[in-house]
Amino acid sequence: MSKHLIIILIALTAAGFANVAQAQKSKTQTPRQGSQTQRKTDEFIIPPSREGYKSISSGRKAIVSRLTGSLSVASESGATILLEQVGNKKFKLQGEIKPGDLQFIFNNLKPGVYRVSAELEGYKTARGTEPSQEVMIAANKVAQVDFKLTLITYNLTVETNVKSGEIRYALAGRTNQTVQQIRNGRAVLRDLVPGKYSLEIDPAELGYQSHKETVEVGEGNTSFRAELKRNISVDTYSANWSTLDDWNVPSGWEVVNEKLVAKRKGVGLPRSEAIRHYADFQLVCNVRMINDVAASFVLRAQEKPGGKLSYYLIQITGSKADQPHVLRGFVITDGVEKRLPTSITYSPEQLPAGQFFRVIIDCVGNSMSVKVLGGDEYPLGALKDFDRTFLIGAPGIAVRNNEEMEVEMFYVTPKK
Repeated sequence: MSKHLIIILIALTAAGFANVAQAQKSKTQTPRQGSQTQRKTDEFIIPPSREGYKSISSGRKAIVSRLTGSLSVASESGATILLEQVGNKKFKLQGEIKPGDLQFIFNNLKPGVYRVSAELEGYKTARGTEPSQEVMIAANKVAQVDFKLTLITYNLTVETNVKSGEIRYALAGRTNQTVQQIRNGRAVLRDLVPGKYSLEIDPAELGYQSHKETVEVGEGNTSFRAELKRNISVDTYSANWSTLDDWNVPSGWEVVNEKLVAKRKGVGLPRSEAIRHYADFQLVCNVRMINDVAASFVLRAQEKPGGKLSYYLIQITGSKADQPHVLRGFVITDGVEKRLPTSITYSPEQLPAGQFFRVIIDCVGNSMSVKVLGGDEYPLGALKDFDRTFLIGAPGIAVRNNEEMEVEMFYVTPKK
């Protein structure tokens, strides 16, 4: 091998080692440069945390100098204000806006870029503002930042098995209640702060019991279903006409020889709440028309606040009525009378004048079927309310106008 060839081979080998070394150096330097860039990016994105922050008090007023600036942060009373200097991990301050105040002042800040945020339990940053902001502090100047915080609230949707009524609610332990109406089985309680709420549900529909419940409102707890218990009368009832202690009756009604004598306009109903909520039932009553005008019966009576009554009025008229010898019915709503569309005429021979006869009324759904027993059993027919005005209520006795009647037996049996 010639001397010149050996020199060339040595030169090529040295250049190869140099390239390998440079490649290895590049591999070790590239990740470091990349990680430093990534850390700076992360510092810009991640909002301040409470770790490593020093607590300070707010300045009474903003103070600046030729070397330092000041920062005034406006927010809600009680909010915690966090401040850190971008690029200086050791500079972390926090303070709390005093009760009654609406700002926090940081003094003696060196010029630079700072990141500031506001926090308050139960509040969130208002729409349109960021949870943290960057602000430039300059010497001899006061920078200002405004954080609008709003209460964190939720809407609670309450669904029930009653179509109407009202819900009274308040934070648990408080007495000031808010009222919301139930419409079509649903109510929305709006702008509730997180916490436990006491709910009182009062149905407008008869036949349901009031309901009380405590519910938790918050993230993931924004709906609730309340099942109100039915309040239907299920016991058989028989009136005892030894006294009127068990009945609400108009003045002038009285008991004579263990019979009820009704001679003045009005409605008589059993007092017991257990008798006030019959749905489908059979009423059996022995009655006599004293003045041969009518025998009148109340079905599904409902008493509203203030004592106003609504009910079905069923009449069997006598020979001295304005419309003699008919079965007829009325819908009475808060004292306003509406005639049911059907009237059924019966034969006078079926009910001997001045004598007791038995009336049997089967009240099922919107139909009231009536039959009488004077001697033989005689079906008078059925009256129907196609509007289904009343589906539950109390049975009773009525005097519509000038009729006078005497009631012996009064017996109610619920239908299963």
